[in-house]
Amino acid sequence: MSAEQVILVVDRMYGSKIVDLPASAALWIVDSPANQPFISEVKKKFTPAVRGDLSWFKDSPQLSPASLAAQKIDTIEDHHGEYSQHPAYSRLTIIGTSPDGELCALLEKDGFKLTLSNDREIEFER
Repeated sequence: MSAEQVILVVDRMYGSKIVDLPASAALWIVDSPANQPFISEVKKKFTPAVRGDLSWFKDSPQLSPASLAAQKIDTIEDHHGEYSQHPAYSRLTIIGTSPDGELCALLEKDGFKLTLSNDREIEFER
């Protein structure tokens, strides 16, 4: 299943809201104590055909949420970019951070433009 939207959750306290994320999106979620039980719940509840892509990754507590997101961009591009799926993902939502110069520059390099920004969520499209 190829998803045109990727949701990257770097909010270490996102918790129960994980189960409400859209099934049509590919999910990348930081594995934190608050998130882990809900990652497990989503894994049990949905088969890959229903849920789509679900990935979780080890937290690096020394990193800010924006730096944690920046660290995952190349991996997400490898899994959902033009060389891995057709069509490539065209929308990236990052939950748990606000715009950061390094993160925005990294995504602009990949052809993304910032389309939504608040203190807890940013969205890019290409």
